[in-house]
Amino acid sequence: MRGEELRQVIQTVLQGESDEEIKSYVSDLRSGLSETSKKINGSITFLVILIATHYLSVSGLSSDVKILGMDFPDEPVFESAVLLLASVTFLHLTSLSYLRKYQRVSYDWIKVMQYEVMGGSRLHELRLPPDALLAADLLRFNKYKFERSVGVISGIVLSYASFALPVVYLLRNSISSALSFTHPFQYVGYSLSLASFLCCVLCCFIMYFHGHLK
Repeated sequence: MRGEELRQVIQTVLQGESDEEIKSYVSDLRSGLSETSKKINGSITFLVILIATHYLSVSGLSSDVKILGMDFPDEPVFESAVLLLASVTFLHLTSLSYLRKYQRVSYDWIKVMQYEVMGGSRLHELRLPPDALLAADLLRFNKYKFERSVGVISGIVLSYASFALPVVYLLRNSISSALSFTHPFQYVGYSLSLASFLCCVLCCFIMYFHGHLK
């Protein structure tokens, strides 16, 4: 569902439901946003750990660097397995980000349509779970040019760091890992690398749909 379609659906719901039902839904929506944000933070932490593990394995530093006394194997199949796990985690994270955007847009439209003054002031967004992108978004709609510029730049940097960097790393290493398996008996590592690549492609599609919720 795209942004305009979502707005029409919400408008229909607001016209057909009681105020008590709408208030209950908004309360549940805020709770859902909070839970989604917690899961996103956990997924980001796990993704960073997996990417760091993969980097230590492929960089040649694993023999010199140990964490909690653990060395990182430099076996290609192990590296492909870690890469696939990281890609699946990133797919999970991207899906949660789409869900959070859907929840956020739904919340915004309900408040804008139900309470015109509060919706126009954007103060209702302060009731949402704390989020760096939310802060950048608030700055982006500031009436002063300098604050708007800071908000736009901050939003771009945060979005780039949270999506573009991981997807570039995972795509690049998935392709290079798949190409490195030339022996016919190395199909396990090749399959893992290919699955990792496909997960990254799915992430790109989800982020494309993510943009249509504006």
